[in-house]
Amino acid sequence: MIKTLTSKVDNISEFVRQNHPYDCVEVISSKIDNGNPPYLKWISDIVGDKSEPAK
Repeated sequence: MIKTLTSKVDNISEFVRQNHPYDCVEVISSKIDNGNPPYLKWISDIVGDKSEPAK
């Protein structure tokens, strides 16, 4: 499971498809409508929404 922001799903999905050894890799996403506010803030803080990928 990869936790990220909606804005990053397409790029991450493409990366996984290109780099995973399976011919048909499972790549799905689920929208979070509600959750523990401190946890959701933590994800947003850690993942960020920067145009440059983290190194």
